[in-house]
Amino acid sequence: AHTERAWGQNEASIDTYNLILANELSRRYSLELAEAYIGLADVYISQNNAPKALQILNIGVYELEALNYITQEMSLVRKIIQIYHDDGNLEAAKQQTQRYFDLSDQFKLDQVFELSQTLKAERAISSYEQELNQQQLALNQQENRLILVSAGLSVAWLAVVILILLVRGRTKRVKAIGQEKRDIEEVSDQRARLLMVIGNHLRASLR
Repeated sequence: AHTERAWGQNEASIDTYNLILANELSRRYSLELAEAYIGLADVYISQNNAPKALQILNIGVYELEALNYITQEMSLVRKIIQIYHDDGNLEAAKQQTQRYFDLSDQFKLDQVFELSQTLKAERAISSYEQELNQQQLALNQQENRLILVSAGLSVAWLAVVILILLVRGRTKRVKAIGQEKRDIEEVSDQRARLLMVIGNHLRASLR
């Protein structure tokens, strides 16, 4: 379209621009709409048809407003201001200038809103991460307490086992000492009986 316009092939350029606009509008997300509308308007301006150029640009403003393409809409409004100014229609140019400032303010507000939403999302993510960290910390502390309790139980169980072994060992030693004592007493009794027999035998022989 640009090449056709440069070569003065205005009708062909108009057809090409209309084809581009039809294609881009069907996609509903193109970033080339403003350029196509301005290019088409320039063709009509080159034909000294400013009203048709303004009509095309206003249609473009309507379409871009519906798509919420504020920056592209601002480009078209700037072109409209230029056309009115070149035609000496300063009142219309002034009105469109106010329109441009309104769009600029809206664009700034949208940027601020997007930034606030981004910051809000970041704060939400940060808060969620902090909550997860706190939960993880609580879980770690709980695990540490369980480990300490488990270790304490293990120590207590080991102490009980050692105590049982000590008691059993002491019981065995007491039994062993008791048995030794009984053995000694039995030997002593046998020795006393033997001495008594020997004594009786000696007294009998002396008679």
